[in-house]
Amino acid sequence: MESQKVWANDVNDGYVLGRIVDIGPNGPTVQTFNHKQIQSTYDGVFPAEEDDNKEVEDNCKTTVDRE
Repeated sequence: MESQKVWANDVNDGYVLGRIVDIGPNGPTVQTFNHKQIQSTYDGVFPAEEDDNKEVEDNCKTTVDRE
């Protein structure tokens, strides 16, 4: 899970794309791609598509995967 690309819930920006840099007892620390570190909860992060050359937008795929 560490270094995994994820969507993380940020109180100011909604869900942002980043990578897990640390796993703590209360949730992961995520380094966003705009160079901000956020502390999230385990239920506030979702796997992101690793392939940057994907056929559909990542958040569309997440919606389909959850159905």
